[in-house]
Amino acid sequence: MCLGAKPAKIFVNYRRSNAREPAFLIAARLMDRYGAGSAFIDENLSGGEVFPTVLQRRHAQCCVLLIVMGPGWLEATDNDGSRHLDSPTDWVREEIRRALKRGIPVLPVLINGVTVPSRAALPGDIADLVDHHGLPVRTDDHAFKGHMLLLTRDIDRIVP
Repeated sequence: MCLGAKPAKIFVNYRRSNAREPAFLIAARLMDRYGAGSAFIDENLSGGEVFPTVLQRRHAQCCVLLIVMGPGWLEATDNDGSRHLDSPTDWVREEIRRALKRGIPVLPVLINGVTVPSRAALPGDIADLVDHHGLPVRTDDHAFKGHMLLLTRDIDRIVP
């Protein structure tokens, strides 16, 4: 699956409404550790790139999916009040579904006290997310550094 991957191919999944800043901080630290281009975050797309095409290609190349869950991740809604995760076209949901289907490591990154949702709270196609151990990350300066060491330790175990 990820054998021989140099540098590590890490896909950072997040919802802009509740985890944009932590996702960028995490992606930056990962690129410092593993090299430029080792972590993909969607806002690094260049102008004119076709969003779905790039996401699908980068997702297919990744060896690990980090799901950065900020406060309100589960309850996030669109303009009409519908929960994002309930939409089959929600990119956060689709990226998780693809990773679970591919059988690649999925690491929930739990920001500032967020917990992994219950199986019943998730759409059926991503309900197996609850089987993956979450890693707590606090964003205050002192805790963040230590939590990133733990996160990269776990990534090192996954990606040779």
